[in-house]
Amino acid sequence: MQIEIKPQKDININNDRYEVLDVIRGISIFYMLFCHLCQFALISEDRWFWALIYIFIDIIGVPAFLFVSGVAISISIDKKLKKGKEINNSPNIINKSIRNDMLYRGLFIYFIGLLYNIGFCVSKGDLKYIWSWTILQLIGISQIALYYIKKLSIQNRFILIFGILIISEPLYYTLWNNQNLIINILGYIIFNPNNLNPILPFIFYPILGNIIGEIMVTDSTHNMKFMGKKFRSFLVIIGLFLLILSIMMGFFGEPASDENWPFSLIMNKFNISKLPRFLDRGSPSNILYCSGILMILFSIFNRYYMNIYSKKHRIYTFFSLFGRASLTLYLSHHLFYFIINQQYTVYTIWLIAAIIIGFISIIYIIWYSIADLKYGIEWSISKTRNILFKKFNLR
Repeated sequence: MQIEIKPQKDININNDRYEVLDVIRGISIFYMLFCHLCQFALISEDRWFWALIYIFIDIIGVPAFLFVSGVAISISIDKKLKKGKEINNSPNIINKSIRNDMLYRGLFIYFIGLLYNIGFCVSKGDLKYIWSWTILQLIGISQIALYYIKKLSIQNRFILIFGILIISEPLYYTLWNNQNLIINILGYIIFNPNNLNPILPFIFYPILGNIIGEIMVTDSTHNMKFMGKKFRSFLVIIGLFLLILSIMMGFFGEPASDENWPFSLIMNKFNISKLPRFLDRGSPSNILYCSGILMILFSIFNRYYMNIYSKKHRIYTFFSLFGRASLTLYLSHHLFYFIINQQYTVYTIWLIAAIIIGFISIIYIIWYSIADLKYGIEWSISKTRNILFKKFNLR
């Protein structure tokens, strides 16, 4: 069965869907799926393999997904502004519509994340994870935060994200396990658990993506194919600078702590005494390292995306389908935790992963063919939004 995404008349940021973002989301969620399957399925002796993937390839997982969500918000806002002007809506009406959209979507995703956390607490029997910075909770909160942050100028947003980069780690050590109950609760709210995606520093990625997206849509031609050549070159240069800077910080600064669980698995397996800090997820040098690579990859991917799209490559179709219903896939794939819990070796994991991913791909192809990916989380957000906004006249 060959499934093709219906081509758009012209692939640029002014179309209804900026499809390259769906492809990047699909790649990101594919990585998360494989990484989580390894985490769920590998026996304890072989969990070093999951740690290896988690440490070295995580950049295309949560960081890329959050970065793309920030880019998508800028493009969505630009589209709404132009549509509002076309039908002669007042600026107040347009801004109100943008505000309602962002706040509703953020609250909806946060609520889904809260239900996920409750399910996790029940399965683990540990209520402390009811407030837990999973990617769903982070996306929901960052959507709400970005509505207010986008009011800042681009220069001030750059200052903000580097302020986040500087203060996050010292703030963590100040607040976490503090003897003062109120300070300890504040640390719990901001950082629990610190090995997932706490709001500080991980909101860095969607804000950075939001800045990049806004620069894209405010290009003077306003009719560019993805990004102009000069802007792509600029991203590569800045990305290389951040990459070199982060590596220097990682090698010449303090090494990563062996108390970090994934790191300890790698160190014990390969008898390594230390690893550079830029591989320590969430550290300042790691944030810069990931950001540099993301900017380079985003520029290159946009440059060569047209060649992939024009040939209607099956890989493009595969990742685009995953990306269009990425939140649905993220939630549903956790069901496999109860089926394949620590049963496979580093050799047999490839077979079980191929079977599961193949099964999910077939389900998605059938779902797309029959219902065009309706009835998932993404569809539910849009449908309930339309119903509520119409009922309460929130447009």
